Amino acid sequence: MSHLPKELNSSLEEVLAFRKMMFETSIDLVRLKGADYNRDQQEAGDTLFNLRVCELLGIVDTVEQGILVRLSDKLMRLISLTKTPGREAAVTDEKVRDTARDVHNYVDYLVLLHEKRSDSRRAEEKITSEKLIADIDEQENEILAAVDKSLKTCDACKGYHDRHTYDEHCMKVFNAEERKTE
Repeated sequence: MSHLPKELNSSLEEVLAFRKMMFETSIDLVRLKGADYNRDQQEAGDTLFNLRVCELLGIVDTVEQGILVRLSDKLMRLISLTKTPGREAAVTDEKVRDTARDVHNYVDYLVLLHEKRSDSRRAEEKITSEKLIADIDEQENEILAAVDKSLKTCDACKGYHDRHTYDEHCMKVFNAEERKTE
């Protein structure tokens, strides 16, 4: 079993402090990079427009798939940059830490957009279900109205008869009543 050097041990406090610092700098990165990628859309309230373009253009089925492609690029960069510790990156202004921040932000974007799409689908399904129920209720009411319209109450027997048999039935009942009174 391989043992890691003791200097790689990290306390919970150290991990939480580092995570907080990375989180705060990731948030700053969202503000800065978002403006560089799509300033007009960001100012109009669509900060992630540049990520949605891949779906809008039909390159991928969903923006989530497009984000996964970007994440795979970032993960490949991390693999390459961390394979040989101490080796300088060819693009010196983007270090391992910067790429890790990008990964963090892309994962957050993925979750945010996936949840929005899921919420939207649930809302559409609810609307569809409610419309279907309303349509069924309307059809049921139309059927009941048509049945009601086609039935008549027989005064003699207080029963319902369709229009076709009503006259014949009532005439028999009426004739029977007449005979009783004679």
